[in-house]
Amino acid sequence: MPEPSSHADSLAAAILRVLRDINARLELDVLLQRIVEAAVAVIPGAQRGSLLVRSGERFRFAAAVGYDLERLKTVELSAKLDPILRQSRQGKVARLRRISQHRGRMPLEVARHLDQYGDATQIRATLAAPLFVGGELYGNLNLDNLEDENAFDAVPDQMVLLFAEQVAAAVENARLYERERRRRQVADTLLEVSGVLASQLNLGKVLELILAQLERVLANDSAALFLLEGDALRVAAALRLAPRGRDRPEEVLSVRVPIEQNALMKELITRRQPIVVSDVQADQRWQAFPGLDQVRSWIGVPLLARGQVIGYLTVGQNQPNAYGPEDGEVALAFAHHAANAIENARLY
Repeated sequence: MPEPSSHADSLAAAILRVLRDINARLELDVLLQRIVEAAVAVIPGAQRGSLLVRSGERFRFAAAVGYDLERLKTVELSAKLDPILRQSRQGKVARLRRISQHRGRMPLEVARHLDQYGDATQIRATLAAPLFVGGELYGNLNLDNLEDENAFDAVPDQMVLLFAEQVAAAVENARLYERERRRRQVADTLLEVSGVLASQLNLGKVLELILAQLERVLANDSAALFLLEGDALRVAAALRLAPRGRDRPEEVLSVRVPIEQNALMKELITRRQPIVVSDVQADQRWQAFPGLDQVRSWIGVPLLARGQVIGYLTVGQNQPNAYGPEDGEVALAFAHHAANAIENARLY
């Protein structure tokens, strides 16, 4: 029987071997999946695994081994209610036996989905470690055994944390690479968009083109373009924006909103900077608007032409925390091209 020190040494060597492969991956989605595969391969007792990525106070499944990832992606876990995630926030390795018995105040629907898609009732032992990227909790790596409650007893915490720290560094590299690749892609796309918009001088068609081209640089579930008319803003173009139960977005095109009655509009016009709202349900400035019942994440940017605000552009997604500050900057850069195209069409 090997001595504990030799066992730890061999485990450390195995971890270092797989880390060389992991560090060579730069595509984030591929990297996250490889991390779980490597963890299941080298951590003794691991039969299955998953990786959760943080989005605000929620965590979503981003990679898995032995589970149906596409179905797990529909499940959101709360850091406050999940027993493993509570420990992860403190930077600790979590160990649980029969995880399905530790649900506490977890919503029944979430628990049911974990049973269906994650075989939670079959899991006998779970070992989990937090992934910290840039000093912030990025996600959580979970390893499961479906046969033995003591499967992870011989695995030292320091080895699990070593693995977690090293793969977190690889995640940070991949994020930097992805960010730079995204910047180059957005810059190229914006150049193409400016040419497309400049080629059209009919105002109605320009407005339609703006929202169609917007999807090339910012993913969205809905979008709208408002033009300034006196002391109000009118919906001049809309994409997938319609009152609940209706199919025709043109029904909202006549809507006029007095600026003084809408805090976000007023702020956009006075500050002339992007406003990114992570969750409209938690923002007191948000006011209900026809067709935006499902929106959770929202960006608003002013349309500026010749130094004057002529309107503003909005995009929304139906999931919270979908946009960050960089998305606001992308939206603002796009809005500059859109405003110029609108002014050119008006002059024509």
